[in-house]
Amino acid sequence: MKSSLAKILYSTILTFSISTIVGLIFKSNFWYVFVLTTISQVIGFLILNQIYTNRLKQSLEMIKADQLREQNRNYVNVVCPCNEKSVQLVDIRFDTKPQYTCNKCNKQVSCEASVRTFTVTSPVYFGKDNG
Repeated sequence: MKSSLAKILYSTILTFSISTIVGLIFKSNFWYVFVLTTISQVIGFLILNQIYTNRLKQSLEMIKADQLREQNRNYVNVVCPCNEKSVQLVDIRFDTKPQYTCNKCNKQVSCEASVRTFTVTSPVYFGKDNG
């Protein structure tokens, strides 16, 4: 908390110092220039802060999209051709050919994903009095 207060105090002193220097350049209208410079610094800070926040949000959304892509990967248990008891969990991806090394025989094994089709059905619900 002490460092937060120190940062706020430092920022306020710096803002008023810059406003005073710019105001002293125009001595005849010191207070108008001082106020205008202070307001423009605050508005400039808010604009730059919003741009920075938007970039952080955009980066966060890109990271979330990457995480969702990774979560949608398909893991499947496969049996090695060398031994029926050697079952491994393999990541099946459709953008690359899935290959893995068997834990038992240490051979490179390639697997292929197959697609099956099923008829879509609608379940029939029975009420309590029907059955």
